[in-house]
Amino acid sequence: MSGTDCDAVFAQIRAAHLANDINGVLKWKGRLEELLEQTQDDATRDYLLCTFAQALIMGAKPADHLRILESSKLEERRIAILGRMQRFRDQGQ
Repeated sequence: MSGTDCDAVFAQIRAAHLANDINGVLKWKGRLEELLEQTQDDATRDYLLCTFAQALIMGAKPADHLRILESSKLEERRIAILGRMQRFRDQGQ
């Protein structure tokens, strides 16, 4: 995606976000990685990530909210366990 394409997509995402059009934001979900790679500005990257996260949460069904919450708790536990494992490895060396 060229810089002008990226700017055009970003403008569409921003317009959808300002209009609270969840589907208008989420239709670009498949190109998020590409947009993040093309974006040089940290503030723009943060805006994109927050916008997509908000749209995903708002677009989720109530049952999905619990699944998202449980997934994040599992990920936090996994990171804590990996950290402890690394400390044990470091102590053994």
